[in-house]
Amino acid sequence: MLSSQSLLILASLSDVCAATYKYAILCLLRRIFGVVLDFMRVTTGILVLVTALLIASVPVCIWICVPVEKFWHPALPGRCLNFNDAFLAVATVETIIDLVLLCLPVYMVSKLQLELRTKIMVCMIFLMGGVVLFTGVIRIILIYRPHSQYVSSTQCILWMQLHLATAIICACLPIYRPLVGAIVDSSKSLSKRYSHLLSRARRYNGSSASQLESPITDFPAKTDAPRHMQTQGFHVDNLQLLDTPDWNPRTHRYDEEDYDNRSETIGRAY
Repeated sequence: MLSSQSLLILASLSDVCAATYKYAILCLLRRIFGVVLDFMRVTTGILVLVTALLIASVPVCIWICVPVEKFWHPALPGRCLNFNDAFLAVATVETIIDLVLLCLPVYMVSKLQLELRTKIMVCMIFLMGGVVLFTGVIRIILIYRPHSQYVSSTQCILWMQLHLATAIICACLPIYRPLVGAIVDSSKSLSKRYSHLLSRARRYNGSSASQLESPITDFPAKTDAPRHMQTQGFHVDNLQLLDTPDWNPRTHRYDEEDYDNRSETIGRAY
């Protein structure tokens, strides 16, 4: 179980992370739709609102009790704000900003001169950010306790981190498609290369097996060999002359161009 000090630090860092992913989404949208002047004005206003919320929420979270030690030592003299009211105010403003960030790109895409299918696909990518709204609403429902000064620390930490993780993933969704495409192309290239090497290995193993299955006695018959080889036979060491690239294992003969020369060479050896 987390201590009260850890809970206070995590709550402060969560406000900073929440503002950071909003900054990232706004910068991405301004880069995509920056040619529209009204859109730039709206996003500038949202940036100011996010910054104001960050400046207000972090000090309130840190000095929610005065002195700060009263947060983990309730018996100390001092006073504390209502945790539920502070959490509800910050979470509600964040949810409204998330809703605006979700609707802005969908509205801008609907105004573009694109095919209906393309518009729907692009809008679906941005609308997947609606998961952030879902986790934000669930967070408020599970953490807020009416008529109470304190919130559930376990539920608070769990849903704050889940909400932030979902928001970061959704903020990166527009750039996932090129990344996934690159991964798929790389996997296809590797599979083709592997299949090519595997087929070459199978052909090599098959040719080696066929050479091993054919005995040495299947080398040229006596009727196909030169006369001196038919009558005298030849030494085993001269088999290396037959194991040359010019020997054809299918016909059990040398190539026609080099047959006479090799026969003469073997005859000289005897």
